[in-house]
Amino acid sequence: MTWSNFLETDNFGIIDIKQVEGYSFFESACYNCKRSIIWYLENKNPKMFFPKEVAIPPEENMPENVKEIYEEASLILGDSPRASCALLRLALQELMKYLKENIEIYNGLKNRNIDEDIKEIINIGNFYQEQKETLKEAMNSVRLVGNKASHPSELDINDNPEIANILFEMINFIVEEIITKPKEMKEKLNKIKSAIDKKIN
Repeated sequence: MTWSNFLETDNFGIIDIKQVEGYSFFESACYNCKRSIIWYLENKNPKMFFPKEVAIPPEENMPENVKEIYEEASLILGDSPRASCALLRLALQELMKYLKENIEIYNGLKNRNIDEDIKEIINIGNFYQEQKETLKEAMNSVRLVGNKASHPSELDINDNPEIANILFEMINFIVEEIITKPKEMKEKLNKIKSAIDKKIN
């Protein structure tokens, strides 16, 4: 959402500005849902104050402990894309722990070094070559951007919040490839097996 899309004036074309504790606030309404939107002025740039900007919803099969971190990162996205990216790296790390504890082929993950775990997942997972490359790049993107988020001199996420939004997509993609797709395939194969068994019997 941008200020220009939701700017609202009175009958005289004047924006209603309210001053609170030295800050300038503006109110507008979304043209689509008609909900109120409150903006504040920071360094001459309007930013949304309410409702909070949120990221895309988490992948349906995202483990609960990972989802909790994902949603926390989503809630602070509008205020601090940098902190949001750092939390998404933590979400990836928690996903590694979940895989080790809950999915048999990943029981051998060491969970000592996220970089090593990424390599091991790619090596032992049932992925075709192109899928391996894309998945590896997605996981490394979350890891590297999350690392650099705390070092603005290397990469200032707050100046480029789109990067944070992309990382949310990356986390969802990773969960979909490693958890959702194998789960769905197993369910389909079980249905076929069940149908065959019934026919034989």
